[in-house]
Amino acid sequence: MYKLAFKRQEKDVGVSADAGVINGLLILLVVMLYLRIINWREETRR
Repeated sequence: MYKLAFKRQEKDVGVSADAGVINGLLILLVVMLYLRIINWREETRR
């Protein structure tokens, strides 16, 4: 994302910002799935 925004000749900041938002949402999705799996495991132990 950094290279898209600042290092290339085109300086495509919009695409870099979009990639950052998508990356953040993807990380959030993975964390939510992980927390659900951990919570499910704890419930089955009881």
